[in-house]
Amino acid sequence: MSRKVPVDGDRGVDDGQAVTMAPGAPGVRVLGIACVHGNTTVENVCGNTLRVLKVCNKPEVCISRMYA
Repeated sequence: MSRKVPVDGDRGVDDGQAVTMAPGAPGVRVLGIACVHGNTTVENVCGNTLRVLKVCNKPEVCISRMYA
């Protein structure tokens, strides 16, 4: 049985690492990734997240643009 995990963040170095590691972690199912502004605009965060998911061969993971 896998643990269902949401991932959120502004895609700084630490958040980027979480996005690369979580989808491949044994026993983890990423429900989706919330993109928020912080280190850059939310638009850049979404684009960066999609690029990271493509490199990790996980394009099926859904992302969501969030505003605070």
